[in-house]
Amino acid sequence: MSAEVATSMSHWEAKKLGGSRQRHGFPRVCGGLRALTVAGSLLALILAGCLVPQDDHILPNLGSLLNHPPRIAEEAMPVSRFLTAHTNSACLTTSVSFPAVVDEPDLGDDTHWRLYVDWNPLTNPLPFAANLFPGANNTQELRSIPATPFTIPVTASTPLGTVGTHVVELWVTDGPADNISSRRPALHGADLPDGGTVQQYFVATYPWVVTVRGDCL
Repeated sequence: MSAEVATSMSHWEAKKLGGSRQRHGFPRVCGGLRALTVAGSLLALILAGCLVPQDDHILPNLGSLLNHPPRIAEEAMPVSRFLTAHTNSACLTTSVSFPAVVDEPDLGDDTHWRLYVDWNPLTNPLPFAANLFPGANNTQELRSIPATPFTIPVTASTPLGTVGTHVVELWVTDGPADNISSRRPALHGADLPDGGTVQQYFVATYPWVVTVRGDCL
């Protein structure tokens, strides 16, 4: 074999080998890119875990609501919120009745009720009437408060005996009040798992506006 042929073969083999090195070198580059991609994904997950820490604290069971508040069932009220009465004995309306319906979800709870007329904490703090609807043996959430509709005659001896506008307010609670002159239920807290307390007694009110006239119109 001549030197020229040997030289040509050497150049051809060198090109072939060089091409092989190029072709075999490309997969190694791709493998490096895949490794970088996987590493980047893992880094992103680690960073995300650092930015949004997982809270593994388990809250204690708060339990069910200890008490449900009573509600004045306005949709079941048998009389209007606005009433008219007369001081003249010759008129038909010389007294006013105040029947009410209270929705008490806790059947065994007592319902304390009071009726205030033109209540004022300084000059007229006491209720005009007060009583208790016992919860024992009660099977209905809706309660007539009072059991017999309370009637106030329009005479000089009652708060509705003067001509003008009066506000009669029903006050109900599922717990006793602090005292007879207080409109706040007695404090009776229940402990919560987080160390706080919750008030167990609730109050609901409903007002009537009574216009007392001296004539029969």
